[in-house]
Amino acid sequence: MKTILVDNEPLTLKLLEEELGKIGGIDVVGSFSNPELALQHILADPPIALFLDIDMQEHGGMQLAEQVMQQFPEVMLIFLTEQEKYAVKAFELSAHDYIMKPFSHERLCMTVERLLKRARIAPPAVLPASGPAKMIHCFRSLRIGPKGDESATLKWKTLKAQELFAYLLEHRGKLIRKQDLLDQLWPEIEWRRGTSQLYTAIYQIRRIMREEGVGIRIVNRDEGYTLDLNGVLLDTEEWERKIKRIPPLTDETLEQHQQMLEMYPGDYLLEYSYEWAERERRRLRTVWLRHAQHIAQHFDSIGNEAKAAQQYLLIQKQLPSEEQIYFDLMRLYDRMNERFAVQRQYEQLLKMLRQEFDAEPLTLVQQWYEQWQYKHSQRLSAQ
Repeated sequence: MKTILVDNEPLTLKLLEEELGKIGGIDVVGSFSNPELALQHILADPPIALFLDIDMQEHGGMQLAEQVMQQFPEVMLIFLTEQEKYAVKAFELSAHDYIMKPFSHERLCMTVERLLKRARIAPPAVLPASGPAKMIHCFRSLRIGPKGDESATLKWKTLKAQELFAYLLEHRGKLIRKQDLLDQLWPEIEWRRGTSQLYTAIYQIRRIMREEGVGIRIVNRDEGYTLDLNGVLLDTEEWERKIKRIPPLTDETLEQHQQMLEMYPGDYLLEYSYEWAERERRRLRTVWLRHAQHIAQHFDSIGNEAKAAQQYLLIQKQLPSEEQIYFDLMRLYDRMNERFAVQRQYEQLLKMLRQEFDAEPLTLVQQWYEQWQYKHSQRLSAQ
């Protein structure tokens, strides 16, 4: 049984841990003389039982008990005290036991027996969710729901908790060291304060997952955390899985391929300025771009230039910073004898590059356009 001990006397903590070890059935995962540090650990990884010295008035023993009971009423609370006057307060807080110091081995055995018996008959804290599997949506923004049009935005108390969830979600299944999380998300904050905020953010993630009925777990392992999807679906994973399974592009499967494009509503975590997400954002964008270009090239290969142009314009609307699409449209419009459309695409390319990147078109594009202008002027002169 996962248990935490809190007492401002180190000798008492050592003795208590030794006695509980002799009895068995108790797994002491934390031993603290500072209630503040104990609370941080509890928020990040709630225990099943908490042995707490309630006499720590100046250190906030009673305050810690109240905070734990408010956040985790299912935690079994055992008070340690030298004063009987705290008995009434203990039962007001629904304490499971009340042990007077100095405690005996026999008294602790009685307490542990009660705790283990109660733990065996206690119902699960969270019942498995019924109905369709939950899905976390990461295209454009973080949302939850079975379908895109039914998804709801997750309500976070802090932006850091949201970013931490997104970061762990991107690195799902991998152990991420706490120090790496601090360096990534709290780089300018002093270590102690950053650690406190990390624990609080982990608690907020666990709470919102519980409130939303989502089975995602944040597992505390060694010096870090691992996010386990635990059966919850991820829209980016589902989209890529379907892309890989789709049959080769033909006239018969064209509609299926177009549906895959429509399932990409916008870039990965588009609405957030997370620098660490840019690599995954570009990767998914490239997958979509190549698939969309493949469809445009298919239309072009069967002589349907109008449909090809329409497809390239769709890509341009979704990814307006892709220089290659402007160039593809310029060459396509040239073959369609759409002179003004060629000029318009080149002008739009110039404007986009100068505004977004303070740059000029690639030399290859400039040379093609200059040759096109010369060729077109020669045609006009010959008329």
